[in-house]
Amino acid sequence: MTLPAVDTPAVLIDIDRVDANIDHAQAHAELKLRPHIKTHKLPMLAARQVVACGAVGIPCQKLRRRICGRAGAVAGAG
Repeated sequence: MTLPAVDTPAVLIDIDRVDANIDHAQAHAELKLRPHIKTHKLPMLAARQVVACGAVGIPCQKLRRRICGRAGAVAGAG
């Protein structure tokens, strides 16, 4: 699909840039990151943060987000 063919409004994610940003953030941290799910609310990105840079967890405030996020991360990983 080409960019002009995308219906708007649409969310487009440059996954290479996401991966580079995850690596960059971890490179500048003294400890392993613990990014909050509310930053992006995307289980796929949370799973990438854990796998790519060894994040020690993905905290969340609400139990519903945690359950949905965990189910999405598991479904997306396998």
